[in-house]
Amino acid sequence: MIHEKVKPNSVTLVSLLSACARLGIPQTGKSIHSYAIKNPINLDVALCTALVTMYAKCSHINKAFHVFTSMESKNLQAWTIMITAFADHGRGMDAIDLFTKMEASGLRPDSLAFSSILSVCSRLGLVEQGQRRLLLELEPELGANYVAVANASAISDCWDDVVRIRRFMLQKGLKKVPGCSWVEGNNGRKNKKKKKNKREIINARLISIPVGIINARLILILILVFPNHIEV
Repeated sequence: MIHEKVKPNSVTLVSLLSACARLGIPQTGKSIHSYAIKNPINLDVALCTALVTMYAKCSHINKAFHVFTSMESKNLQAWTIMITAFADHGRGMDAIDLFTKMEASGLRPDSLAFSSILSVCSRLGLVEQGQRRLLLELEPELGANYVAVANASAISDCWDDVVRIRRFMLQKGLKKVPGCSWVEGNNGRKNKKKKKNKREIINARLISIPVGIINARLILILILVFPNHIEV
């Protein structure tokens, strides 16, 4: 193409970078990156995401992060690739920090980003943090989830988190609706309050996961993070 004096556009470079990522040839990927910089080719979101993916899959994590931070607009794929790259290369705290920033940006994590964070929490021994992520991620408008998180925070002596969660619930008007069951007695039916343990809560949340985001890796990570609370 170059010999024929036909200049590639960003779409062409995205395809080439994808091939470099699959084949694990970072030097060719770097040459493509240099070509894009030296020539008037728009480094749009798609091209930058392809660069992040190529560098990340070739284990050039710092270069991937450099491209990522230079992006004026970041899509979900770019965030997910970078979070997963940090998680897979032992940079757990960087992965958690980036995950938090992605949430703050308003983007909702997909199953890959979510399972990467749960994996990080498991490896770092942050089981409670993983459980909190699970409960709040699956149903963010359910008051019972925030109560569960607040209780877990209290047990961990994270009282600032408890106060913050309670304030958030008040601002959003979220309340925990007590569970109940009807039992037959001598004087007719009675409303009996029912308490759920952590296993029941988490299993209920798992059932509510949209089918589209369930995959084998997510299920495996959930089992690893919550070995005593997940029924399979």
